[in-house]
Amino acid sequence: MSALGAFCDWLSRTPISEFIQITSWVVPATQTIHILALAMVFFLMTNFDLQVMGLIARPTEPNWTRRPLPWLWWGLTVLLASGLILIVGEPRRELFSWPLRIKLVLVVVATLLTVVLSRMAARSPPPPVARLIAALTLLCWVVIVVAGRWIAYINFGEEEGL
Repeated sequence: MSALGAFCDWLSRTPISEFIQITSWVVPATQTIHILALAMVFFLMTNFDLQVMGLIARPTEPNWTRRPLPWLWWGLTVLLASGLILIVGEPRRELFSWPLRIKLVLVVVATLLTVVLSRMAARSPPPPVARLIAALTLLCWVVIVVAGRWIAYINFGEEEGL
């Protein structure tokens, strides 16, 4: 058994994990919160990226590029908290899931790109590379959503070589 497998087994036997496993409303409620937070972050970042790409109108007030960042941090915090609850409830299913791994890496990449992009887009005019970064960030968020859905349906565990 791998170290990750042993960790998953240990985690699944903790009182908090057992509570999540046996309490019928925890997982659906947590998934609902997770999906709503993801929807908010996805909408916010899609809107921001499309504004940077010039596909929808940009706000005219100064510092408009910094406006989404507090909402992004708040949404990511909710996503992290709800995601951890889901992982604790089913550690083996979640931690051996390659879509989860893809999703986690892309959340970090998209967040970093958004921070860089918000600084770039604040310049007037934004550099041409800002449009490319905005498109890449938007693509990351789309793949994050798709990977998140795949977690529920594609489950490769330790025995499949992960």
